[in-house]
Order: sequence, then C-alpha cells, then structure tokens
Amino acid sequence: MERKNVKALLLLFLLGVASAERTNKHVVLAKLAEQAGRYNDMRHQIKELFSSNPELNEEMRNLLSVAYKNVVGPLRRAWRTMSFFTTNAIEGNYWHLETDLAKGYRDKIEKELKETCNEVQDILTALLESDLQTEDEVFYLTMKGDYQRYLAEINGINNDEAAKSYEAAMVAAEQLVPTNPIRLRLVLNFSVYNYEVLGNRETACTLAKNAFDNALAKLDNLNDQNYKDSTLLMQLLRDNVTLWTAEEDEHEEDN
Repeated sequence: MERKNVKALLLLFLLGVASAERTNKHVVLAKLAEQAGRYNDMRHQIKELFSSNPELNEEMRNLLSVAYKNVVGPLRRAWRTMSFFTTNAIEGNYWHLETDLAKGYRDKIEKELKETCNEVQDILTALLESDLQTEDEVFYLTMKGDYQRYLAEINGINNDEAAKSYEAAMVAAEQLVPTNPIRLRLVLNFSVYNYEVLGNRETACTLAKNAFDNALAKLDNLNDQNYKDSTLLMQLLRDNVTLWTAEEDEHEEDN
C-alpha cells in the first residue's frame, strides 16, 4: 500500500476514535474497510448500520452505494467471464470436465451475485418506504433500478421492475435542476438500460442527449461542490450518444 494511503487510513482511524461518541461505529468501520479495499467488510458494516439506524444521512447513503457497487462489480465481471467460457467452450478444445467445472463455478458466482443484489434491494425497499427528500428518493430509486437491471442481465430477460424503478426516479428527478449529479447519473444509467437490456436504441440516445443538452444550458449556474461530478457525468452521456449514434449508422449501412 502506498505511504499516502497508509497515512490516510491512520488519519481516518484516529478521527474515528476521537469522535467515537459522536459517530456511529459502523460508519467508522465502513470507512476503514473502504480504505483497506475490503468491500465485503464494508458491506457488512452498512448492513449493521441499517439494522440499527434505518434512516441514512447523505454520508451513510454514499457508503451504502460504494459498498455494494464494489462487491457486485467484480461479481458481474466474473459471471460474464465464466458465461463466455461456458458458452464458447464447445467451439474450443476444452475437455468436458473443464466445461462442467466452469459451469459449476459460474453457478456459484451467479448465486452469490443474486443474493447480493436481492440483499441491497431489501434495504432500498425499506428506505423508500420512509419520508425522503427528493435527492434521496431519486438516489435510492436509481440504485434499485440498477440492481434490478443486473438481475435482468443474469436471467437474460427484460425486467419490468427495473423499468418501473427508473421511471419513478425520472418523475421525481423533474424537481431537481438539470445539472444535479444525482439526476444526471439516473439518466446515464436509465439510458444504458434502454440500450443494452431493452434494445431501445433511439430512446437511449434521446434520453442521454436531452439530459446533456439541458445540463449544458444550465452549466453557468453549477456550483463548485457539484462541478466535478456533474461535468464528468455529462461527458459520459455525450460519449455514449457519440458511440451509440456511430453504431446505428454502421447498422444502417450494413442493411
């Protein structure tokens, strides 16, 4: 580990100890786990935190997102790798034993992935039953749509529940300014869902382009606190529109 990371970890630990009476211990331990790159530990602390404190503040909300994103991300990549291997093994020179073992390993990963997605959805469902500020509501609905989308990818089917969560978030997000990073992230993820899962390429491009254009028109009013996050998300939206439009043009030329 780099020296600066060790120093950051030590500082965080000392701050956590110094404020133990003011700060929930699970928050401190979750931050320590994040610094150490131990995201399953971080996830465990967030679960403990939620069981004792079902109303999360902004800091806790972000820890929830980081923990599950970093647990589920590697699982999704592992599942895709094993799925590719088992799908293409017949075309290669693999022994049947290797293929069977790969399928078994893929199933193990898939089970863990589903359990984790369902676990965070249970937390999100409970959070959404409380009286929330608009930003919190959009944040949690977007997360819920994301994890329902991941389940749809595994099952190989369209997930209407994901669409419902994203659409509910889009309605609530109308109350947020176009440059709000939570609103921009919602549109980014919803447009990806439309493009990759539903195959609604035109809808995906329209969503992403409109969000980018609306945010660009209000960019001068963007505060310093959100500038970095918002402009990064705008760049991702623009990149997707460029990529998707190019793919559509190639598709039309092939036809």
